[in-house]
Amino acid sequence: MVIMALDHTRDYFNVNAISGQDPLDLATTTPLIFFTRWITHFCAPIFVLLSGLSAFLVVDRTSKKGAAALFLVKRGLWLIVAEVTVVSIGWSFSLAWPFTMFQVIWAIGMSMILLAAVVRLPVRWVCVLGVAIIVGHNALDGIVTQPDWPLWMQISWSLLHESNVFKPDDVHVIAIGYPVLPWFGVMLVGYSLGALYRSNVSAQARHALLGQIGVTAIAVFMVMRLINGYGDMHHWSSQSTEIRTIMSFLDCTKYPPSLLYTCMTIGPGLLILASAERWTSPLSRMMITFGRVPFFYYLAHIYLIHSLAWITALVVGTAWSALDPTATFGGMPIGYGFEIEWVYVFWISVVLLLYPACRWYDVYKTSHKHITWLRYL
Repeated sequence: MVIMALDHTRDYFNVNAISGQDPLDLATTTPLIFFTRWITHFCAPIFVLLSGLSAFLVVDRTSKKGAAALFLVKRGLWLIVAEVTVVSIGWSFSLAWPFTMFQVIWAIGMSMILLAAVVRLPVRWVCVLGVAIIVGHNALDGIVTQPDWPLWMQISWSLLHESNVFKPDDVHVIAIGYPVLPWFGVMLVGYSLGALYRSNVSAQARHALLGQIGVTAIAVFMVMRLINGYGDMHHWSSQSTEIRTIMSFLDCTKYPPSLLYTCMTIGPGLLILASAERWTSPLSRMMITFGRVPFFYYLAHIYLIHSLAWITALVVGTAWSALDPTATFGGMPIGYGFEIEWVYVFWISVVLLLYPACRWYDVYKTSHKHITWLRYL
């Protein structure tokens, strides 16, 4: 969650990002910009994986699977509605909805709705289904939307498997960045990992198995990436320098997440998860505070980053009229922004500002469990 804020701070403060440059384009990027973007690849897969794990903990502690499934559906619907309303408004700062984006919150929400249909299955079959989707969905990469398809078919396929952008008019943009199918596979795997947190599983056994799965995922990534075949349509190649060759090797497809992208991110994530239970430092306790209020943090960090970006732009002399959300993403004027090193300063400031708000909300939510709607924020 903290690393996620780095990427979104870059979106609103970095001059290269505001001008539309791809931080992963080896022809124009720098190693610092590349890895500032690349490290945030770990965020979405781990979010979805842990959402599935959390869903298992909810389902497993109740004998009423129907009630648990209904909760997942309601939670999922709420997340989808939130994605296209309060989240999209936070990105744009415009009630005209110039940018409506289907991103990680939509993917989690829709995956929860789909998950509700399989909660009665044995955990091992849920795991098999999840792995099958992660491994097999790249076989669908060759199916791409065509201009002569009916619009409903183009949108449906994009929501399922192909990232796409639709422009219904000159002002509005609908961006589908997170097609649900591969993310649903990740959630299913996360759901099945929840069985490792049952009381009859020792911490030692859990850590060992998480470590084994993590190492296996990393090994699969390394071997299949070297082969340069199935698993990612974006192949790597030798570059002019060693560091750029490494960058090419690590540049896997996120939209939608390829098999190799998933292995590259989930593998190390599981190794961290295996060891995180033993962390007791002040920093880990700070991270736990953020983790206890994830959706509150998500909304707050978007609005805070965007607000600080507009305030900073005005302070350095940008005219109010130049902050036009219908012209550019978030209304950030082309040419405005800072070098990547300053992004880190703004990022750390954002995280420090978010901590007391998240700590307050965690205490409030814990002491007001009788307020049902707080379960959705």
